[in-house]
Amino acid sequence: MVKRLLLGLVAVALFGVASAQKVEFKPVGKLMHKNFSLVDNSLLNKVNVQSYGKNVGAQKKAQLTAKSPKLSPMQRAGEEKTTIWWSYPQASNGAMSLMGFGMTEYNLAIFVPASYAGAKLDSVELFFYSPEYISDLKVWVDAAETTLPATAEEADMYVDVPSSDIQGAVIEGGTAYLSATPVELPEPYVIPEGGCFVGYSFTALIDAENPDSYANYPIITYSGEETNGSFFMYQNGTWYTMYGAGYGNLAVNLHFDVTGMPSSDVAAAAVLEAPARLNTEVPVGVVVQNNGFADVTELSYILTNNQVASAEQTITLDEPIASGGRMYVYPTTVVTKNGLNTVSVQITKVNGEDNTSTSNTASGYIIGVENPYDRTSVVEELTGTWCGWCPRGHVGLEMTKSRLGDKVITLAGHFSESETSIDPMACAEYYEVPYNLGGSFPSAFYDRCSLGDPYLGLSIDVENNLYQYGGDKAVQTVSDAYPSEGKVELAAEWTDDSKQSIKVSAKTQFGYDRLSSPYALGFILSEDGMSGTSQDWYQFNYYSPEYAAYYQQKFGVPFTDADPYHTEEMDSWFNLGANVNMVYNSVVVGAWNPLEGIEGSVDEIFAGETAEYKTTLDISDNTLIQDKNKLYLTALLINRNNYTIVNAAQVALVNGTVGIENVTDGGSNAVEVARYNVNGVRLNAPQKGLNIVKYSDGTSKTVVVK
Repeated sequence: MVKRLLLGLVAVALFGVASAQKVEFKPVGKLMHKNFSLVDNSLLNKVNVQSYGKNVGAQKKAQLTAKSPKLSPMQRAGEEKTTIWWSYPQASNGAMSLMGFGMTEYNLAIFVPASYAGAKLDSVELFFYSPEYISDLKVWVDAAETTLPATAEEADMYVDVPSSDIQGAVIEGGTAYLSATPVELPEPYVIPEGGCFVGYSFTALIDAENPDSYANYPIITYSGEETNGSFFMYQNGTWYTMYGAGYGNLAVNLHFDVTGMPSSDVAAAAVLEAPARLNTEVPVGVVVQNNGFADVTELSYILTNNQVASAEQTITLDEPIASGGRMYVYPTTVVTKNGLNTVSVQITKVNGEDNTSTSNTASGYIIGVENPYDRTSVVEELTGTWCGWCPRGHVGLEMTKSRLGDKVITLAGHFSESETSIDPMACAEYYEVPYNLGGSFPSAFYDRCSLGDPYLGLSIDVENNLYQYGGDKAVQTVSDAYPSEGKVELAAEWTDDSKQSIKVSAKTQFGYDRLSSPYALGFILSEDGMSGTSQDWYQFNYYSPEYAAYYQQKFGVPFTDADPYHTEEMDSWFNLGANVNMVYNSVVVGAWNPLEGIEGSVDEIFAGETAEYKTTLDISDNTLIQDKNKLYLTALLINRNNYTIVNAAQVALVNGTVGIENVTDGGSNAVEVARYNVNGVRLNAPQKGLNIVKYSDGTSKTVVVK
């Protein structure tokens, strides 16, 4: 599994409703519980986003609150500090969701990491919405290292839970308050050195005739997402991890006696490789994990830069790190050498006491950039025709392109929600990017250094109670923060008149030497002007009065979540129906190693020297492409150590020739053949504001009509 490490991740996410029928989790072969990764979702729950399960299960929107202890590590009132409540995720903010897979027999689990070895697990708390639909509940614990038990009876320990003990939701003022279902183990279970799994199985009563019935949603999940926060056994007996599917973690609380465990144990890992301008103070991103049972509020460290150690420094954290929690910390340093600078950070003290962790040091590289290359930024939108919030993504992408021109490449990655909710533009080859890097719908990767929103950008700017567009600012922020240490130039043409394959030449150049290159080239094919007449081509639209009326009738309360988006740029979507037949631009229709790049495409690098990579890309089996005269090929120069895009280039494949820009003026002999607004809606005549004009030679131009 690829580590989900975005250099300066700032996520803007929204909560919505998703449904699916098919399980396509990543199977658990060699268990992944030793993977140490973290994604900072600091702006979650600020605004709404469509949730997405990648054909995983079904999720139901509900306003849920835990009535028993919140889902984060804590001490209960009156208890000694030798006992803690622990759960995934390691943060108390977030939203709960109901989900299900159309099954009657469930087996679910979380993993307790090895850092809790020696702690004694004495009780478990589970959460359910409707206990009347749950029976044969069992809680189990197992120290399996390579396989998980198929049944509770196969585990090291299990407990039968009487149906009368299962607690559910209490509705008060429109909010569902969940009461915990407590389960005491027959005797304390000592967590083994390699960690263990804690799971529960049950039988669910499904209601096939009523899809909205809570009987079909027996699982409670919690927002945020951790590598080991949710495992699931499908009907074929195979265990899967739900990590990366966008559904959060299982709502399970564990009670530990941590007598004898250290209170000052903080491990350090993953100094993220990043570029930085010379002689400028730069943050060094370090992931730290609290393996002690006490909250961490203060850390002391020694930073070593090219074998020169600093004096010990102490930082006070803005928020404490709870037991089992992880966080980025950002000590700063100054790099003075062009190229690789070795950096390490040793966590020396925790809350003023000596750090007892044996993994207290993290190391990595900072790439000093003396003369940055001009960056062509890449904005990758995650979208779907089924996603009611995604119209703002179309607007955001068009606005970013119109404002920044050839300084930015815009790509729209479409995904189907389920077997019955299909996006006809979904590209399977591109799937690995959001699967490994995360993201909701709509969201956008900005050079894969930051995750934000295609319309809002990386922060939420509010003016007159309205959310303001900020995509162009996000591009500039990333470009300023991460200077490009390399560049790529791209040339492409059809191999012959049949247009079944593309001959590609990509030239790379870097500003420093590196014998063991972490760089590689990936390629993405996109198309403009895509459209269709069947219902699955229609864009679902939460901003429409039609949808607001439906919501009011169904739930009995006004739909106000879309109101903050009623800006001038988004206005047309508020005047359209709930399903809009539109034209889609920048659609990803093909991809070749878009996440990690092609092995061997960039070898040893030497400052100022140009290297060429040639390949042929076969599209003979591609069924997504509609018009080969509207295709664009993008080359991504990727740093495989952090999966960021260092630089990029794009060419247009027009009439068998090589184009040089993503949006170009119509040629002297070209005539206008179509006109669209920034939302992709076709216009019969020029309309005030931004218009996209398509010409007969396949080129396009963005114009302002006053």
